[in-house]
Amino acid sequence: MVLRFLWGAWGVALMLSWGSPLFAEGVPQEEVLSGEARVVSVLEKYVLRRSPAPEGVDIRIRLVNPADWDGLLREEDRLVVKESPRGGLPGRANFLVAVERRDGEVLSRWVTADVEVVRSVVTAKYALRPFRVIESGDVEVKRVYLSRGGAHYAVQPEEVVGKKARKSVEVGAPITLDMLQDVPVMRQGDRVTLVVETDGLQIMAAGEAKGEGFLGKQVPVINIDSKRVVYGKVLDATMVQVGGK
Repeated sequence: MVLRFLWGAWGVALMLSWGSPLFAEGVPQEEVLSGEARVVSVLEKYVLRRSPAPEGVDIRIRLVNPADWDGLLREEDRLVVKESPRGGLPGRANFLVAVERRDGEVLSRWVTADVEVVRSVVTAKYALRPFRVIESGDVEVKRVYLSRGGAHYAVQPEEVVGKKARKSVEVGAPITLDMLQDVPVMRQGDRVTLVVETDGLQIMAAGEAKGEGFLGKQVPVINIDSKRVVYGKVLDATMVQVGGK
């Protein structure tokens, strides 16, 4: 079963009193569900209530320790979520679920479940070798199940193309930003053009890179004429902007 939820917006866990459940299933039910399906349903509704989702982001809940819920639950019983996970989601989480009988008896069970995110992310179309520059044909956007809480997944190919993988990435695997490293567009000793902006004027000067340069990042450059080392922002493989914004 799948529902929408807010990516990365899971709150801290709360332990509430028996009289103030975090979430209880609706009564009566519109359809007859198996015991396990009822547990999954109440967990999903609880998550939905706590964290509405933006468009395009869903979750799936799968029980890791399915008990004999069919033997335990009666049709008139009420399921209540008493405690939510203390850690972040998605991932494996524990929920305290109570079964409330009509005669007042309460049975509580810890339920372990895998909470998986379903969303469109950048995946490896082919196996990616370490330290090879990734090209547009190497990746594709697919809708997949994700289980790493707190991971920053690439959602646009532009976030991946032109960078290197730090390690091997298997076919179909989702790509996270921490798997990648920038590729320098200039090396130490490369001749570059310094672009100096001052008082509305733009002045060009010859320079030499004193280190590796990455797009949009600062790099030390020596001005060939003045022999002075300055720092500037890398505009491309041959241009470094000094001063300005």
